[in-house]
Amino acid sequence: MKKRTIHRSKKGKKGILLLAVLAALFITGCGNSAATEGQTETVETESDLTAAKVGSLITFGHYEQDNDTSNGKEPIEWIVVEKREDGGLLVMSRYALDVQPFNVERISVSWRTCTLREWLNGSFLNTAFSPDELAMISTDNTWNAENSPYEANSEDLVFLFSKLEVREYFADDADGDCEARTCESTAYAKAQGVWTSEGGYDGKCRWWLRSLGDDTTNAAFVGINGRVYDLGRMVNREDLGIRPAMVIKP
Repeated sequence: MKKRTIHRSKKGKKGILLLAVLAALFITGCGNSAATEGQTETVETESDLTAAKVGSLITFGHYEQDNDTSNGKEPIEWIVVEKREDGGLLVMSRYALDVQPFNVERISVSWRTCTLREWLNGSFLNTAFSPDELAMISTDNTWNAENSPYEANSEDLVFLFSKLEVREYFADDADGDCEARTCESTAYAKAQGVWTSEGGYDGKCRWWLRSLGDDTTNAAFVGINGRVYDLGRMVNREDLGIRPAMVIKP
C-alpha cells in the first residue's frame, strides 16, 4: 500500500462525528484530527474499504489526473469524512479532479437545475467508475439536504458539499480559514483551466460548493485559504475546481 501524508491542524471547533461501537465520538479540531498543529500524520491508502476509518485515504474509481492519456487513468484518492453505522463511507476527493462551471450560463439556478450536477451524475460518473463500482455508490444521502430546496441533493450518486456541511466536517479556525479545506488540483485539472495560486498558498485552488451565493446567479466556494465564501462567484466561472463527494457502501 502507498504511504501518503496529510497535514492536520488542531485549531477549530468540533468536527466530524465518528460513529463508534457503543457511543458517538467527537473528534476535535480543524480537519477533525487530534494531531497537533505542525505535525504530519502518515495515513495509509486503504485497499480494504471496510477497514477505512475517518481521515483515511482510500482509492476508488479511476480518472485522468497526470494529464498523460497514454498511460491510462489514475486511481482516485478519497478522504473518508464519515463512517456510518451501516458501514457506508462518506468521502470527498483529495484533489480537485476537473474544472466545470456551476452552470454554463449565468442565469438563476439551483443545485437541482445546474449543469454541474448533471455533469457529475452523467459524464464524470460514467467515466470514473466501473459497473461494479457504480453498484457500490449509494443514493442514501438525503440526510445531506439542508432546509433549502435550492441545496437539496435530490438523492444524487455524486454531489458537492454544501457550505453548512463543509463547515461541520472541517471546522473554521478562529479567523475563518481552515487548512484542512485547502485543496490542490491534479495536473489534468490545471490543464483544463483550474486557477491555482502562487506565493503563500502556492498550488492551491478554489473549489465549488453546491450552495448558492448571495443570489441565485452566484454559487458559494472554498478559497485557496480554506475559507468558505458565502457570497460566491458567478455560476458560469470556468476556473474553479471540482471535488466530488459521495457515499460508498463496501
